Amino acid sequence: MSFEVIVIIAAAITGIIAGGVVHEYGHAWSALKLGDDTAARMGRLTFQPVPHIDPFMTIVLPLVLVIATGVPFGGMKPVPINPAGLRHPRRDIVWTALAGPGFQLGFVLVVFALYLLLTPLFAPGSYAFTFFYIVLFANVLIAFFNLIPIPPLDGSRVLAYFLPPQTRRTYLNLPPVVGIAIVLVLVLTGVIRAVLGPLVHMSREFFAWAYVNLGLHNWTGNLHVHVLGT
Repeated sequence: MSFEVIVIIAAAITGIIAGGVVHEYGHAWSALKLGDDTAARMGRLTFQPVPHIDPFMTIVLPLVLVIATGVPFGGMKPVPINPAGLRHPRRDIVWTALAGPGFQLGFVLVVFALYLLLTPLFAPGSYAFTFFYIVLFANVLIAFFNLIPIPPLDGSRVLAYFLPPQTRRTYLNLPPVVGIAIVLVLVLTGVIRAVLGPLVHMSREFFAWAYVNLGLHNWTGNLHVHVLGT
């Protein structure tokens, strides 16, 4: 295994864990603000990684997918939310769902700002550049991915808001293993790449524009890492 592959794997897992912790914190924080303290009482309102880590989704799955497909995808242990504790359950469950991807995209901006501060220390094409690049776009990908309306992804909570009551209950009560199986099939068959590719590309162009217009050198540089279709 080359050192470059090791850097890619390390960046993917680091990005998934760091961004995932922020993502789950967003769910817990928003739930608390909207009346449900379940996650806070269970120790999930924290930036400490351990309470959020799921051995399979956070470690094993990202490792397998990065090696097999080049796609740094994974997840964390879902934050428990009790709709009955929310002040306006049907509406507030949507806000708690959106808070996760929202916080994660905020984390992306922080990573980008950190890269800009450190950029004089390394050049495009270096391992440090590769590390930041993968951490950044792994989190862009996962934040958008979570908005897909397949249970148990966050997007399913948003879609459920617009469904009739009986359909909503059936939809949200699908066994988690069904949703996870659908997600894995979509990832492994390349459907996710096709659907999210344009969004990731738009994000990449935005950061390229910001990078260049801040007077720094070319964003793409000499990077030779084939991830996220770039």
